[in-house]
Amino acid sequence: MGAAEVNASVEAGQTKASRLPASVERDAQDEHVATAFTAEEGSTRCRIRSRGGVQVSVPRTEPRIGDPSRELKIVDVSLRGKILSITAYLRQAGEALFSVRSGWKLMGATGAALESHERNLYRMVLQTPPGGMLSSDGSYAKVSAELRFAKR
Repeated sequence: MGAAEVNASVEAGQTKASRLPASVERDAQDEHVATAFTAEEGSTRCRIRSRGGVQVSVPRTEPRIGDPSRELKIVDVSLRGKILSITAYLRQAGEALFSVRSGWKLMGATGAALESHERNLYRMVLQTPPGGMLSSDGSYAKVSAELRFAKR
């Protein structure tokens, strides 16, 4: 979210990469890069690059058959200026880990703690506040976090 610049290229077989038109499509909950090309027979690679903004992801695990999901479910993400807000549902027995990739420097966070930092990847842990809002059956909590960034 919040990419200042995007570009795309396509490379087929041994040919040199060709630039493609690319644009950012934004909606209320997220944004995507859109581009189009015709893939030739054989190996084709499309590369999309962006500058600025943030990328949020949740580590995925494969539950065993019959096991309920225990993963964090992010339901809302917004970026206003350099402030990233996240709302998620956290299973009481689940993990609260998520990652944020950004060229911006993390200056502070409310509702989440920094677990580790490597170059432009921040691994975060959501914190369930005392007396947090539990579902009617008590199996998950609605949690929110705000991360504040600044340009490097």
